[in-house]
This record gives sequence, structure tokens and C-alpha cells, in this order.
Amino acid sequence: MKPTLVLFSGLQGCGKTTLARLVAQILNIPLFAKDRFQSLLRRHDLAERASADGYYLLLDMADEQLGLGVSVVLDAVFPLPGYRKEAAQIAGNHAAQFRPIYCYCSNEAEWKKRLNNRSHIYVPHWSPVGWSEVERFREFFTPWPPDKCLFLDTMDSLDGNLTKVLAWVKNG
Repeated sequence: MKPTLVLFSGLQGCGKTTLARLVAQILNIPLFAKDRFQSLLRRHDLAERASADGYYLLLDMADEQLGLGVSVVLDAVFPLPGYRKEAAQIAGNHAAQFRPIYCYCSNEAEWKKRLNNRSHIYVPHWSPVGWSEVERFREFFTPWPPDKCLFLDTMDSLDGNLTKVLAWVKNG
């Protein structure tokens, strides 16, 4: 497989991390999650929880891996076009494929339920956000253009979405 930057985007609690982790595991490629970087920075008093510093580290790690010819999966909200464009540019700089995936949950009641009942936290020392944070992010989250990425409704089956992602990564 040609080196590929697989970018998972979507509001908090929609299910993107579950998919990102599965894809990284199946394809045996590194996964970098913004929350993990942000947690580490916060624990060492290097950044506030809501700072963008985790994005800079995330994108720098992607640049390093792609420079080595290694594909990478990125997991973050990616609310603004600037971060997305930078990720695409990094992929382009290394002649790598860019495969953005926008995850959303079409059933708001189910989404809230999932958000409030998370049983597994993937990031050590990180407390997941609540619905008020999702609503705050909605105010400035810029929608993805439909022709620029794969849209996945996480109300669909995990297996079905995984099949779509793997085909998207392979064939675009």
C-alpha cells in the first residue's frame, strides 16, 4: 500500500476513536490521537486542556512517519479547515495518499447516551468531555465538503463502517 495519511474527524463521542483504533490495528500502522498528546502536555503543565498544541504534535508526528514511508492514522475532532489543509499538505509533501473520514452520529439521543456511558477510556489521565462541550464545538465546527472525504454515520454497523473505511483507504 502506498503511504497513506488516514484522518478521522468528527465531534466528540461520535465513535471516531473506535474506528480509528480498529483501522490502525487491522492495517498495522501507527495511530496518533490528539487527546493523548493533549493529556500528556496537560499533565506536565505544558498546555491547557483546550489548547491547539496537541494538533501541532499530531501533525508533526504524521509528517515524520510519512517521511519514513510509513502510513499513519490520525484521530482528532479537526474542527477547522486549517488543520485539515495542513494534514493534506503533509500527505502531498510525501506523495502519500490523503484519506479523510468524517464520522457523525445521526441519532442525537443515542449519541448523548454513548457519550454519557463511555465504559472504556483510551487515553490515560484524560476525562472525556460531556454534551456541553459537543454543543460548544458545534458552534465553530466547519462541515467537511462531501466530495472531499468519506462520511460515516456511526449509527450504521461497526463492521459495515469498517468495510467502507478499508475500501476508502485502499481505493479512494
